[in-house]
Amino acid sequence: MKKIITLVIASIIGLQFSFAANDNASENPPASMNMSGKVIDKATGETLAGVMVEIDGTDKQVFSDFDGNFSFENLTSGEYTITVSLISYEKSQAKVEVGKSCEKEVKVMLEAKK
Repeated sequence: MKKIITLVIASIIGLQFSFAANDNASENPPASMNMSGKVIDKATGETLAGVMVEIDGTDKQVFSDFDGNFSFENLTSGEYTITVSLISYEKSQAKVEVGKSCEKEVKVMLEAKK
C-alpha cells in the first residue's frame, strides 16, 4: 500500500464548524457545516499558499490562500478523506471527522519531496 500519509498532522487542533442559528442544536443537528484549516511546511513551519485541498469522492476542491488557510462550506457530518498536493511536495491524504465538536481547525504539514 502506498504511503498514504506523508502529510504529517502536526496537531489536529480540529475543524472549525459554522452552525446555522439553532437554539436546540444538540437535538436538531445543523444541515450543513464548514471545515477550515491551515497547511504548513513540515521543515520550516511556514504557511504554504496555493496548495490544492480536495475532499475525495466529491467535486469539492479549494486552494490555500496566501496565509495557508483553506475552507469548505456546506458539509454534512461524517468522515471525509482530504487529499493535499503541491508541486515539490509529497501528495498526501488525511481522514477528517466532521460533526464531532465545534470551533476547531485542522492544521496539517506537507513534506517536501527529496
